[in-house]
Amino acid sequence: MGRRSTRSGRRTASTTCFRACTRSRGRSTLVVRTDILQELGLQEPKTWDEVYTMLKAMKAKYPAIYPFTDRYSQPKPTGNLWNILGASFGAPGGWGFQHAIWDAAAGKYVYTAASPQWKAWVEFLNKLVSEKLLDPESFTQTDDQARSKLATSKSFVITGNAQGLVNDYRPDLAKNPAAKLKKIPLPIGPAGEVNPQSRMENGVMISSKAKDNKNFVAMMQFIDWLFYSDAGQEFARWGVEGTTFVKEPPASWNSPRTST
Repeated sequence: MGRRSTRSGRRTASTTCFRACTRSRGRSTLVVRTDILQELGLQEPKTWDEVYTMLKAMKAKYPAIYPFTDRYSQPKPTGNLWNILGASFGAPGGWGFQHAIWDAAAGKYVYTAASPQWKAWVEFLNKLVSEKLLDPESFTQTDDQARSKLATSKSFVITGNAQGLVNDYRPDLAKNPAAKLKKIPLPIGPAGEVNPQSRMENGVMISSKAKDNKNFVAMMQFIDWLFYSDAGQEFARWGVEGTTFVKEPPASWNSPRTST
């Protein structure tokens, strides 16, 4: 997408960019060396079972390494991995741990770490470690140690978000121009397609009275458009093209010129 120039001082690009980046900061998943996937003839994994298959193929090709290493283990061991993996199984751990989860079948809350869902993802993680697909040092090492392994091709997979990808991992691999990294969609587990991130920061609350309004359907359609379409996001952040902003061609990364 090209740069935005604002008019009439109605919206500043710097403020909007900051808010947009902050909003997307927490969307963590797996970051994968896609050049290795291409080398092995593999597609990006869409499920955790496919992640396991991917790691097995990487290990078969490169038996001397652990294909998956992780960071974010201080103060909580693999806080990020336990969170996204656990959420995919219906019992988040790590950063997202809560003592109780709702058991819909039983109609009551149960202790998270005693649930079948928790046991299932712990067993999955144990399988990765036992088969030497996940680096056991992931649970104790520093962030710098994990990044170093990724940078020196001693691993091909790590957890992270967009900022970690751009600010850490890609610069770390700059000396290896053949290396290609991508943040893939969160793999699907037994809990289905989930978003393990907190809803405490942003959200929409709609009064129960709204359902009785004659414009209820139109209201829902507008909310869907505003929050979940590219056009709605552009309108909310920039306004009306040609009135509050104009689009310009994408600039080169080394271009010193900026729009005001």
